[in-house]
Amino acid sequence: MFGKREVSTDVLLVGSGGAGLRAALEAKRNNVEVLLVSKSAIGFNSCTLYSEAAVSAPLEGLTPERYFDITIETGRSLNNQRLVKVLAEEAAKRVLELRDLGVELKTKRGSASFVDTSISALTSGYGLIRPLTNELEKLGVKLLPHTFISKLLVEGRQIFGATGFNSKGDFLVIAAKSVVLACGGAGQLHMRNDNPSGITGDGYVLALEAGAPLVDMEFVQCYPTGSDERGLPSYFIPLVRRKFPDIVEWGRLLNANGEDLINKHFPGDSLERASIRARDTLSRIIYRETSETGSVFLDLQQIPEEKWNESESLQTFRRYWLKGQRRDSLDVSPMTHHFMGGVEINEYCETNIEGLYVCGENAGGVHGANRMGGNALTDTIVFGARAGAAAAEHALETSKEGIDSHTINEEKERLLGILGRESGVEARTLRFEIQELAWRNIGIIRSKERLEKALERLEEMESLMKPLAGNTRQLVRALESLHLMRVARLVTIAAMVRTESRGAHFREDYPEQRDKDWMKNIMIEYYEGEVKTRVKPVVKLPKK
Repeated sequence: MFGKREVSTDVLLVGSGGAGLRAALEAKRNNVEVLLVSKSAIGFNSCTLYSEAAVSAPLEGLTPERYFDITIETGRSLNNQRLVKVLAEEAAKRVLELRDLGVELKTKRGSASFVDTSISALTSGYGLIRPLTNELEKLGVKLLPHTFISKLLVEGRQIFGATGFNSKGDFLVIAAKSVVLACGGAGQLHMRNDNPSGITGDGYVLALEAGAPLVDMEFVQCYPTGSDERGLPSYFIPLVRRKFPDIVEWGRLLNANGEDLINKHFPGDSLERASIRARDTLSRIIYRETSETGSVFLDLQQIPEEKWNESESLQTFRRYWLKGQRRDSLDVSPMTHHFMGGVEINEYCETNIEGLYVCGENAGGVHGANRMGGNALTDTIVFGARAGAAAAEHALETSKEGIDSHTINEEKERLLGILGRESGVEARTLRFEIQELAWRNIGIIRSKERLEKALERLEEMESLMKPLAGNTRQLVRALESLHLMRVARLVTIAAMVRTESRGAHFREDYPEQRDKDWMKNIMIEYYEGEVKTRVKPVVKLPKK
C-alpha cells in the first residue's frame, strides 16, 4: 500500500460541493489546467446536495442595499462588511447566470430555487450539483473522486500543492500553482446534526496547519426544527413555503404545555420568518423548552384532512419524514446545521498564504454571528466564482517550483503510522465520544464550566485515544475523527474567549450581547506549534 504517484496541475480544487464545483468552472474558463479532488463521489458528500436548494439574493424588487442590511442584521453586525458588499453586489448576477448552465431556476422577491428531486426528496440540491458537474465534464476538468487530501505543501508562505491518498492505496503528491479549499464546514462535530457524514472540518485543519488563521469559530448555527421522534428519521424540517407550504400555513410549534412558541417569543412574526432570520434564538428557545418541559413538537392537527391527500408537499413529508405514517404531531429539537466561522479571506478569497484560496463554508467572515437562511448557497456561488478566477489568475502568473521531499516523506510516514497502529480505538467510537462531548458542552448553551470540562476531556482524548485504521477507507475515518477533535478544541477555545452572548454563541454566564466590548472577531492561528488567539475589530465599510 502507498506506492507514490505524482500529479501536476495549475489549479487544485479540494471539495466538490457547490463552492468547489463553481470555483473549478470559473478557473477552467480562465484557460488553466484544473484538477478537482473529492473524498467522495463528485458532489455526493456535500451540504449543497442535501440543501433546500434555495438562495437568498436581491431579486424581484429586493434591493442590494436592503439585502446587505438584512445580512448584517442577521449576523448581529459581526460580518466582514467588505465580503457582504461583494455578496450583495454580485448575488443576483451569479444566481441568474446559472440558467445558462441548465439550472432550472425559479425566482421570487429576495430568493431563487433550483429544486431537483429526481434522486430523492432529500437531495434537492442535485438541481445545482448536476448541471455544474456536467459543465465541468464538458470543459474537460479533471475529476479525482474518492481521494483524501491530507496536507497542504507550503514553504515560505507560498503554496506548492498537496499530498493525499486514494481508495486504491496510492500516495499522491499533487504539484499545483494555486490551491482552492472548498471542503465545507464541520457539522459532524455535534451528536445531532443534519450534515453528510464527511463534513468533518478537513479544510479548517488543512488551512490552520498550513499557517492560515481562522475567524469566528465560536459561531455554529443550529437548524431549530429537526425531527426528534423515536423510530423516525432525524432530518431537518425546512419550515419554508417553497418546501412545505401547508405546514407553514397550518402547523404550530408547541411546548409540552400547549403554548405556541412563535406567538410567545416572536409576536407578530410567522413560523417561516423566525426559522429564516432568527435561527439562533429559536434554536435556543426550543432547546431550553425541551430541557424544562420535556418536549417541543410540531403540531399538525390543524392541517385539513383533504390536504393530506391532495398536497404533493405533504405526501413528500409523510413519505420521507414520517415513514408513510399519518401523524398529528412530531417531536422536534435543534440540529447543528452550519459553521459561520472558517478561514480568514479577503474579497478575492485570498488567504495570508500566496496561492491558497478558500470559499464556501470553509471560509469565515461572510455571515458574522448568525447566517440568514438561503445565504449559504449564495455564498458558495458568489465566492466560488471569485476563488476560481483569482486562483487561475495567480496560476497564470506563477511558475511551478520543486516540492520539498522531506515534508512529503514525513506526511507519508505519518499516514503509514496510523495504518500500522496496533492498539487504539475505532474511529467511529472516537467520533461518537467527540460528538456527545461537544453537544453537551460546546453546543447551544455554553458556560465557563462546560467549556473547561470540554477542553480538559479533549486534551485527554488527544493523548490517549488514537484511532485505528486497517485500510484506506478506515484511514479516512480516522483522519476525520482527528479533524473533529481538533475543531472541537478550536470552537471551545474561541467560545471561552468571547465573554458575551451573540448570535449562535450563547453563554449562560454572559447572557447579554456586549457591543461596547465585543464588536470584534476572534482569530485563531498556529504559532510555534501552539494554538494562539487574538481579537481584531470588525471589518466595516467607510460611512457615507
